[in-house]
Amino acid sequence: MFLDDLSIHDKYRLDEVGAGWAVAMTTLQFERSAGNLVEPAAGSPPNPDVSRSITAETPIIRLAKKSIRHGKTAADDPVIRDRIMKVLIRKTGFEQANRRAQVKGLVDHPMRIPMQAKLVDSEISQELTGLAVEIEGASSTLSAADKNAPAGAWPIQYISSYGGTIASGTSEIQRNQLGERVLGMPKSK
Repeated sequence: MFLDDLSIHDKYRLDEVGAGWAVAMTTLQFERSAGNLVEPAAGSPPNPDVSRSITAETPIIRLAKKSIRHGKTAADDPVIRDRIMKVLIRKTGFEQANRRAQVKGLVDHPMRIPMQAKLVDSEISQELTGLAVEIEGASSTLSAADKNAPAGAWPIQYISSYGGTIASGTSEIQRNQLGERVLGMPKSK
């Protein structure tokens, strides 16, 4: 759509004439959770009752303990246990980095942690849900309505996790922006 000879009253302008790019970039900061919003992200308040520590009740650990493979639980497999712990350690590190971002004295660049958070969160989500689907095995392909389907929504969460690498700027765009705007690297061609 092209609007020729359009005139908008000054009271509707967000900044000076010609500063539209700066307004667009500010808007994207808030979309990527890098701006200071008063409301919680995604419209839902954080749940203070949810423990952030890794316990036997952590959903993926519970899944591994109840998923039987070759006569043993997936939790009995040392490779699976190692992979679970690696992703949970990475998730815990991500959560701690987000806590750190709330303390101005600990933030070297105001955009670094928020921009990297989107990128890392989508990667962790894919890794965690992908591992859960692998633990569930072939039964993860069953319809949720099937009585033999495993309880939980791991397959749907896994499929949905790919949207996170596209939403609010693809992972590739996030990496470029981190490199250019935070690390000061030359723009890619």
